[in-house]
Amino acid sequence: MAVTLKNLAEICNVDISTISRALRNDPRVRAATCALIRTKATELGYTPNLAARNLVSGKTLNLWMIVSELNNPVEREPAQFLSRSLRRKGYELLLTLYHSDARTFNHLLSRLSQQVADGAFIIPSLEYSAPAYLPLLNGNFPLVFIDRQPVFENCTTVTTANQAATGELLRQCAAAGADYFIILTGNGDSVARMRSESALKFCTENNLAFTMANLSQAPPPEFLTKTTALISSSGIFAGKYLDAFLRQPAPRRVISGSFDSAPSDISPFYRVFVGVQDFESIAETAADLMLEKIGGKNNPQTVEIPLKKLRRIK
Repeated sequence: MAVTLKNLAEICNVDISTISRALRNDPRVRAATCALIRTKATELGYTPNLAARNLVSGKTLNLWMIVSELNNPVEREPAQFLSRSLRRKGYELLLTLYHSDARTFNHLLSRLSQQVADGAFIIPSLEYSAPAYLPLLNGNFPLVFIDRQPVFENCTTVTTANQAATGELLRQCAAAGADYFIILTGNGDSVARMRSESALKFCTENNLAFTMANLSQAPPPEFLTKTTALISSSGIFAGKYLDAFLRQPAPRRVISGSFDSAPSDISPFYRVFVGVQDFESIAETAADLMLEKIGGKNNPQTVEIPLKKLRRIK
């Protein structure tokens, strides 16, 4: 049978409050008494009832991170950095996956209202599930969004400075000789849209020839005579577009400019540039903002973290 505080109090001939204080190293308990109690607790295998302690404090010291999958760096790397950062701050990070299923996603959000965690980090990808955030936001439940910003104004989001990062990526492609740009619109999430819109603005302001395209749209024929930069939010999309339209007939040269990862096959590309996001700084900032929210400070904001580096792969 598990040893309780009451058992320890009887064995040590003190009251329960003294036992509780001694196990917390409360200075109000004499050093000798504290040492005796802690020794007896160890001998008897006493373990604290965390559920009861949480009920009294109103805190679980657990934080959730809700993501779809862990098979790409946008989800995997922030989770790793957040886990380390929060443990240093006295919290544990619990990962919950919804596997791109809206019903599971909404169920997880509803669980948060049952005080299973003190707050949650979310990388949203299902915009049609956005109304499920409202009960939590209206109740001031601590939420911090990472990478992608939901459609509500009263949110706290930590993301990359995508407009500046996209401009940096296009400037590098132009310096490598690109005189024509194919801007892929991506998969429709908010970050992909922002990057494609930023690329369009950059090309327009700098009088660069470009076309907007998706994975089902072939580029116009004039690109065949150009050194073409294929700009995408993900190296995966760049590789798919190359396979679909740019191998036969091939343009003069193709330069890949993407974020987070290069295309799986870089051999057809003349140059390959990858914008590397600073996930460590994103995670540290998100952790600090979460602790502020838990402490009662609710200041909705969007924090943009500069690109960590622009890496040339080839």
